[in-house]
Amino acid sequence: MKKESVPVPMSPMSPLVRLYTIEEVEGVLQVSRPTVNRMLASGKLRFTKIGRAVRIPEASLVALINAGSAVPVC
Repeated sequence: MKKESVPVPMSPMSPLVRLYTIEEVEGVLQVSRPTVNRMLASGKLRFTKIGRAVRIPEASLVALINAGSAVPVC
């Protein structure tokens, strides 16, 4: 069963950054896990590790979409 993420209230002054899991990125971009892993390995998608968990900052996802490396789903 998938865990539901709880939205974190963000203010303009908040130092918190929205982080996505690989599964969430798969859903946003409508691509497979191997495709996300290739994007991470090639550097097209920046990530951070928290312990053993890989997290993708929202800014990295937005930059990828804006660069035209991914087609946003309408």
